[in-house]
Amino acid sequence: MSDPAPLSKLLKNFLSEARKNYPEGAHRLYEIWPEAVGPSLARVTRPLSLSAGKLTVAVEGAVWLQELSLFKSQLISNLNERLGKDSIKSVRLIQATIAPEEKPEPPFDKSWLERPLTPEETALIENSLADLPEGEIREALRSAMSAAKKRSSLRDAPADAPPPRNTSARSRGRGE
Repeated sequence: MSDPAPLSKLLKNFLSEARKNYPEGAHRLYEIWPEAVGPSLARVTRPLSLSAGKLTVAVEGAVWLQELSLFKSQLISNLNERLGKDSIKSVRLIQATIAPEEKPEPPFDKSWLERPLTPEETALIENSLADLPEGEIREALRSAMSAAKKRSSLRDAPADAPPPRNTSARSRGRGE
């Protein structure tokens, strides 16, 4: 049995193969696609894969497939201009259904975390933690319990009700 190959040699071989199959700027293909093909074609096409210079593109419908097949060389030129010389050597077009691009969900609203705790909520949390020694664990539990109280008050409140207000400085944040 031969000795195992050094990791550096295996990694060098792997990276060498990867460079052959995936050109330097290939990861940018999806990012530059709409600019390279134009807005009309971007709505009815999607790049599917790029391997060893061969780009596979999904095209919505036979008419668009025929139209795009007439402009393969221009497509290759436009993409190579943006990705780097000889990134794409050939294009394969396949007919497929193209789903409209989904818009990302807006970020989750965490403004409820800013709501100060009521004196009753603060007292409940502090009483629950009374037997624990001061320190990191107690602070982590205080923070988790405070967030849980704030979150549960949102769930229990009517949809049109304003969040509970508290002017007590002690109940702000983690009950400090």
